[in-house]
Amino acid sequence: MLLTLPVIKQYKKNFPGHETYLVTDISLIRPNEYLDRVISFSDIDFENFEKDFDRVIYMDYESNPEVHVLDSYAFCADIRLEDRTISWSLNESSLVRSKEILEKENCTPKFVTLQVQSGHSLRNYPMAHFQSLIGLIRETGMQVVVLSDKKNPLVDCINLAGKTKNIEEVAGIISLSDSFIGIDSGLLHISQALGKNTIAIFGSTNPLYRVTRPKNTFIASVEELDCLGCYHKSGKGAETLSVCKRGDLACMNHLSPEFIFSLWSRSFSKENSGLEMKIDSAIRSAEEYFSKSDMGTRRKKMFSDYRIRVERYLNEKRWTSKLRSVLKKLISYVR
Repeated sequence: MLLTLPVIKQYKKNFPGHETYLVTDISLIRPNEYLDRVISFSDIDFENFEKDFDRVIYMDYESNPEVHVLDSYAFCADIRLEDRTISWSLNESSLVRSKEILEKENCTPKFVTLQVQSGHSLRNYPMAHFQSLIGLIRETGMQVVVLSDKKNPLVDCINLAGKTKNIEEVAGIISLSDSFIGIDSGLLHISQALGKNTIAIFGSTNPLYRVTRPKNTFIASVEELDCLGCYHKSGKGAETLSVCKRGDLACMNHLSPEFIFSLWSRSFSKENSGLEMKIDSAIRSAEEYFSKSDMGTRRKKMFSDYRIRVERYLNEKRWTSKLRSVLKKLISYVR
């Protein structure tokens, strides 16, 4: 959700007389100078929806997986980004709660946060490898704080699985850390938005399409694999893939903890200018990609594909009846 902020800011600049609202159930984002209001799904008044809003934009990065996520969001809003900076900060109350959690666990002032699970199984690094990585970091005297919303077997660390109540507390813990190590996920984007030294573990997704602050980010991947970034090559339904086409998930299983540790050790002494140049090249490719597209046709197809995916989600997952109703109504207004 944080990655939508540059688009919202640009939209407000392009249409200064309009109010901009963000509909989400993720509570990290607050109103600011370019975002007038944040609305929860449960608070939408569908009886007056069309009357109250002139336009509804669905931020669907899955619709253009072959370009950077920021450019995909910009395409959804039919704008071009002049500033790709993610301007965001935590509120003080979140930091207070995060400090209390760390104090209760007797955490040292200097520590690294380690995110060990995501919502996509193909992006998850093996727990045994994470345990080895923890051991290497602990040998330097640095404390390791593990972030996860599910139980895990990791030891010799401060394991906060199930001990945080919301995403704000987790974000606060990341903000207090010296560095972050994690897989492609929302927490990775939070770490980058906060300007933390970030070690990003990539396999099925391509960092050139995901990283937003390259100078502070170092990529851990098995470069010799020709299937890297398979997500971006899989076409429709890629976001629901749960089985490695190669069969051995080599991008994760063959990525050594020692290599990740070496990246982490070096990240404190230099910026990653090489990654920044590669992403700049990917951005230029996106501009060329969209300039050659029939924007109207692509956008019509994009929303059609989106509705198909939502219907599939509604059929596959056990949504509450209320949320199912909200999603069905919401997609009928997207245009």
